[in-house]
Amino acid sequence: MTRDAKELRVTLDSLLCTNASGDSGANLEIFGKLEARGVFIDGQGDPQPGFQQVLWEQTEDAGGINIAPNTVLPINKAAQFLVFERDFLWIGGKVVEEDDFSDDVLGDGFRKVPYNDIKNEMISVGFNNADQEVVARYAIEVLNLVHT
Repeated sequence: MTRDAKELRVTLDSLLCTNASGDSGANLEIFGKLEARGVFIDGQGDPQPGFQQVLWEQTEDAGGINIAPNTVLPINKAAQFLVFERDFLWIGGKVVEEDDFSDDVLGDGFRKVPYNDIKNEMISVGFNNADQEVVARYAIEVLNLVHT
């Protein structure tokens, strides 16, 4: 049995702070982990990663990265992998804003892109609560169509 696949390069281009108004300072201090995944649905109907690559990680122990509103933090880390027909590209992860008393989870999840919708484009994934937002910008490139 042959299956079609798209060979992708997924680049986490940058992080952009769009809103820091809920923070006691003028900036956000963020940590977390952002990934790209090729995901398939198993026989039980559950999503399983066929490929996953961490594109940005900042641990809480290392301290949050300081980012001001309307400021772009360049990342430019890429992963190259296949996503097969009937499968998905998932991009996202978890971003947390570090506070002195309790941290604010801005988002913990992935944006799912079905195989047929994967094309050359820039996709923004927002991580936010009512007063704070960070946007991750992913560049998606289809490098090749593969028949396996």
